[in-house]
Amino acid sequence: MKKTDFSRHGRTITIGILVIILSGVGGHLKGLADAKEDNRTRDTRPLASVATPSSEKARGPSEKDETVSVDKTYQRLWKAWKESPHPDYDPEASSEISRLVSNMSSSQIGEFLKSLAPGAEWKLRRIILSCWVLQDGSAALAYMGAEPHAAGSRDSMETTSMVMQWATVDPDAALAWVNDENLPPELKKRASTIRLNSLMSLMDTEPDRAMQELPRMEPADVSKQLQLWAGIHGKDPEVRKRLLDYASSTGDSGDIKEVRTILVTVLGEMDPEAARAIIDTPGLDAAERAALELAETVGRAKKDPQATFDEWLRKSDVSNGIPEPIVFAIGSWFWPEPEPAIKWLDGQPAGEKRDALYASSIPALAGFEHFDKAAGIATSIDTPALRATALQALDLRWSLVNHEAAEKWRQNLAPEDRTLLGK
Repeated sequence: MKKTDFSRHGRTITIGILVIILSGVGGHLKGLADAKEDNRTRDTRPLASVATPSSEKARGPSEKDETVSVDKTYQRLWKAWKESPHPDYDPEASSEISRLVSNMSSSQIGEFLKSLAPGAEWKLRRIILSCWVLQDGSAALAYMGAEPHAAGSRDSMETTSMVMQWATVDPDAALAWVNDENLPPELKKRASTIRLNSLMSLMDTEPDRAMQELPRMEPADVSKQLQLWAGIHGKDPEVRKRLLDYASSTGDSGDIKEVRTILVTVLGEMDPEAARAIIDTPGLDAAERAALELAETVGRAKKDPQATFDEWLRKSDVSNGIPEPIVFAIGSWFWPEPEPAIKWLDGQPAGEKRDALYASSIPALAGFEHFDKAAGIATSIDTPALRATALQALDLRWSLVNHEAAEKWRQNLAPEDRTLLGK
């Protein structure tokens, strides 16, 4: 799973890319594999395609031959699965299962999946579904939408992953399925999310086809899609131009503002010249240009946080507080590298800027449970209003995580700080 966060005016855009991995867990099918039992849950019902003595009499030679052939395919499938010591990480086993599934009809695949006990063999089920959707997407997704065995997967990311795979080989069919008014209710309510993710992968392979889908979408979904593409594909100059052009044509001024902000954030880290070109776009008003400058700082901070934030503090007026995109970016620094980030905080010279920085850092420090450090910083703030804000923010977060420790901290505060805290 790949994830990138962008913040504009305190709002976080979360971008998720779903990648399906052909892996699974072994198991046994009654009557088709070894007679030896294992400790896994298995369905004891016979497959519909397995002949019984009475049904053998009623079938002609060709039907019996076909049944034997299907049974052998099932046996080989199980053999490939259970004989691999680590089927989760065995490309040969996955390749053999894919080959066997490709020689089965949709009805045969469905019968095999039905034979699995509900909730059991879910990794093998995922491999088979991944193969099935590439050869008959409609049938595979109909199974996902209708079969009680698939209910758990349907409510997770499985359906989205399957449609993403399908869209890479047959985008027209996959998107037609997503847009079908007759989708089952469980799938229809997730159609927007499925489409957004499918178009993410399609932009990699067929950008023209991906862009063609936008006029068919609701305006809110168009806005989301443009933002997602900007975050993931914005480093590509050709895609970047397409997104800027389309966002400028939607009639919603918010679209082009959001796309520019996300692009500048992405490019601030990897292509400063391209970021600057967007910031210098003719006709931007002062407020939007200032927002883009902040976005560029956020992007650049991912590469060199200390130098970036030092420069920003030198140049900036913080009398009205630290802007939320900068607060978010500093907080993000605490997660992978708390020690250098905290050392940087400690090294700030006393004054208005340090007080504003300290107060805005309390939620992030407390969020990562650096409570003692946050307590020291809060009581180092000289500005009464900011000190009160910092103490109250720390008290709230600390009390939620460890009420007893928070109470002990409150009891040890100086009287004037307890007054600021209001307790």
